[in-house]
Amino acid sequence: MLYLEQRKPRWLFETYITRSKDLKQWFTSPANPVLQAQDLDEGINASDPEVIEYKNNTYIYFAVGDQRTWMNVKRARFPGAISQFFKAWYKQPGIPDPGTLKIPSGP
Repeated sequence: MLYLEQRKPRWLFETYITRSKDLKQWFTSPANPVLQAQDLDEGINASDPEVIEYKNNTYIYFAVGDQRTWMNVKRARFPGAISQFFKAWYKQPGIPDPGTLKIPSGP
């Protein structure tokens, strides 16, 4: 899953990736963030990704801006299939999310 996160104390919004096999325990990628505003024309935001595969390339269209007055759409390319793109974020084991919901195992 790709999601937007604002890490304090900075006022920046970045796209992160996490995954789960059971929707109970989640693991974030040690390589996060997936998208971050880096260039002068990207403001403080890199969000709302759309991921598509075309001719064995993965394209990510995403929004950049200042969260208040302007935005733009950019595109990034990964040279491979979507499955390869997502696997590439977990070359090392994922980091357990300490906020993961813990469900009791019975009485």
